[in-house]
Amino acid sequence: MISTTNFTRFFAVILVLAFSSCSEFGSDLAKKNKDLPNMASNANSKKSGGTLSGVFILAPSGDLSGVSDANAIEAALNALPSGGTILLERGTYYTNREILVPDFSGTLTGSGKDETEIVGVGDDVTPFSNGNFFFFDTPSGGLTVSNLSLSLPDDFVTTFGNLFSFILVPLSTEGSDTHFDKLRMTGTDAVPGLDPIFVSQPNNSIIVTGDFGAFPSFSSGGLHTVSNSEFSEVAFQATQYQGFNNATIEVFNNSFSDVKQTIYRYMSGSSVSITNNVMDTYSFGAIVVTQEGAPVLGDPNSVVIRGNTISTAGFMPIEIGWVPEGSAYFKLLIEKNKLTNDGPDPVGIFSNVTGIGIFNGNDGAIVRNNNVRGEADFGILQESNGGTFIGNNLEGINALAAGYGLFSNGNTVVGGGNATVIDGGVDNIITGLKKVEGVSVGDRIKEAQARRKEILDALNN
Repeated sequence: MISTTNFTRFFAVILVLAFSSCSEFGSDLAKKNKDLPNMASNANSKKSGGTLSGVFILAPSGDLSGVSDANAIEAALNALPSGGTILLERGTYYTNREILVPDFSGTLTGSGKDETEIVGVGDDVTPFSNGNFFFFDTPSGGLTVSNLSLSLPDDFVTTFGNLFSFILVPLSTEGSDTHFDKLRMTGTDAVPGLDPIFVSQPNNSIIVTGDFGAFPSFSSGGLHTVSNSEFSEVAFQATQYQGFNNATIEVFNNSFSDVKQTIYRYMSGSSVSITNNVMDTYSFGAIVVTQEGAPVLGDPNSVVIRGNTISTAGFMPIEIGWVPEGSAYFKLLIEKNKLTNDGPDPVGIFSNVTGIGIFNGNDGAIVRNNNVRGEADFGILQESNGGTFIGNNLEGINALAAGYGLFSNGNTVVGGGNATVIDGGVDNIITGLKKVEGVSVGDRIKEAQARRKEILDALNN
C-alpha cells in the first residue's frame, strides 16, 4: 500500500509530467467535460515563457476525514505550471487542514458555487490544523479563485480557536493581480468560550495584504477584484484589503450577511471602487476606508462608493476613517447608496452614530443622492473640510441630534424638506436646512473607532 506522503509526491510528479509531455491533454479534457466552466478558454493553451499552461481536473475523493482531498488539492496547486488551471469537479470536498500554496500563478475554479463545495473538517479530538482554508503565500503572478463554495459545519473546531480566514493572500513587494468571483463563503458559530464579540467564525473571509516590511513606503500594485460572491456568518471582515501602493481594488455585485464589515486601509496612490453590493452588518462600520489614524506617506487615494444597499445594527453603514495630517488621504465620491441604521447593536458595542461618517483629513468629498434611514445621531457626519453634499434624502434621524452634523469648515450643503443641521464649523454654506443647536458626539465616536482598531489589531497580530 502507498503511504499518504508517497502518494502525494507520486501525484505531483505525474501531474508535472502530464503537463509537459502531453500536448493534447487540454483538448481531450475539453471534449470529455465540455459543459464545465472555463474549460474551452484554457484547454488548447499554448506555451508561454517556456512553460505549458493547461487545465487539470480533480474529483472529490469521498474521504470524509479531509486528508485525501487536502493532499490532492495542495499537490495539484503546487505542481501547476504558471498560468494553469485546477478545475474541481462537481461534488463535496473535505479538508482537515490549511492548504499552503507558495508562489502560485494560476486559477482554482469549481463547477459553480452550487455544484462544488469545500467543507472544513475539525472537532475536539482532531481539530482542523492551522488558521486558514487556503494560504496563497506571495503569489508570483495572477491568482484567480472562482465558481465554488467554502463552508464550515456546525461545531467546527480548529487549533487556533476560531478559523482566521477562508483565504489569506500576502503579496510580494511587486505584487500580483487577485480575482475572486462567483464564490460562496459560509461560516458557523464561534468556538464556545470566546468573547461574545466573535459570535461566528471565521474571523475573516478574504484577506489580501501588501508588503508591510517597508511600511509605510510599501509597494504592491496590481488589480484586485471581488465580484458576484456571497459572504455570511463572518466574525469580522468579509473582505480585508490593506497595505497597497498604486493598486486598483474593485468590489462589486456581492452579498454580505451577518458580518461586521468590509475594510480597506493603509493605502497610497490607489483606487478603490465599492459598488452595487448588498450588506446586512452589525457592530462596526459596514464599508470602512481608513488609514487607522496611522501616518501613511504617499499619494492621495481615489475612492468611489456607489449604489450599495446597506443595513447596519450599531455604528454606521459607511465609515471614512481619520487620516493624520500629511498622509495619503482619500478623495471621495459617495453616491446613490441606500443606507439604514437598523436598530441596536446585537453585541452591544456601539450605538447607531450616523449613516455616513467622514472623519478628519478627507477634504473635498462629494456626497450626493444617498438615501439614509433609521434612528441615529446624524444622517451624515462631516469632520473634514470643503465637502459638497447635494440631494441626500435623510429620514428618521434622532430628534435630539440632526440630519447633518458639520464639525468642519468650508462645506457646501444643499438640503430640502425638514432636514436639519448642526453647524459646528465656519464658512459652511447651508441652503434649505434648518439650523439647530447641539453637541458633538466626536469623543464617543473616537472612542468607538479606537476600540474597533484595538480589536482588529489584536486579531491581525
